[in-house]
Amino acid sequence: MLAGTVHAFSYLFIIILVTGPAFGFFWMVSRHLQYDLQELTLKDQLTGILNRRGFDSLAHREFLKRNKLKKHLTVMMLDIDHFKKINDNFGHHIGDQILIEFSTLISQCLRPSDIFARVAGEEFVIVLPFHDESEAVNKAKQLVKSVELHLFNSDQYKIRVTTSIGVASIHSQSETLDDLLLKADQALYASKNSGRNQVTLFETNTIMHNFILATN
Repeated sequence: MLAGTVHAFSYLFIIILVTGPAFGFFWMVSRHLQYDLQELTLKDQLTGILNRRGFDSLAHREFLKRNKLKKHLTVMMLDIDHFKKINDNFGHHIGDQILIEFSTLISQCLRPSDIFARVAGEEFVIVLPFHDESEAVNKAKQLVKSVELHLFNSDQYKIRVTTSIGVASIHSQSETLDDLLLKADQALYASKNSGRNQVTLFETNTIMHNFILATN
């Protein structure tokens, strides 16, 4: 520092030049870890799809967008039929494998814009932006058939399962996302109470309409 102002500034510039990249590196690592932590809090650890927290975040955002654009939005509630029997007969590790494969199978049938989440043990929810009731019911039928025809391969067993689905579409500006989820959940239970492996639409007049798929 006694060598003069020019030398002092040169010395400080060298320090900044050396330490700057290090600070930048640590900042990038910190941001990456923060992103990974956020991903962990929004994703289901078993299946890799969204968990309930991740679903709530994305679905409410999509719901607000729908209200602004005045477009269709439909929700599906679905679960794996008789899943408790699978756990009881084959063990929870086999049940976990089926949940993973089920999630993968459903994901492959959806669009990138669709929101798919696991919200309970064997219960899942899907938000279909810009889908009206007819389109959503057709998609639900496709999902039911895809699951019915799929052979689930575990480490020891080859297992067939079925799924039941409830569908509800928004019809009023006063309806909330929670209202829609409740209607889809009621339609799901109607599917299960009617024999499972089928789709039920919650219609505007609150009359349930079942779509029972013939088994090939």
